[in-house]
Amino acid sequence: MKENTYTQCELVKQNVFQVAWIPTQFAVVGKIIKIKENGRWNDGWKVKHIFGIRFFEDVEEHERDYLKFHME
Repeated sequence: MKENTYTQCELVKQNVFQVAWIPTQFAVVGKIIKIKENGRWNDGWKVKHIFGIRFFEDVEEHERDYLKFHME
């Protein structure tokens, strides 16, 4: 894939799981990566599962969509 694609991955660190869009080049099951959280790099996340691939522009455009959902 091209450099401007991101892959949605499930990441795990100790007993914490997180789903994140990461550059496709780092989306390799079993790979240990660092991710940026709140402006700081956090090391030691393991790629557990790989899901969909999108262009960066699509990911960026929809990164705040979850704010539009209301739970009742």
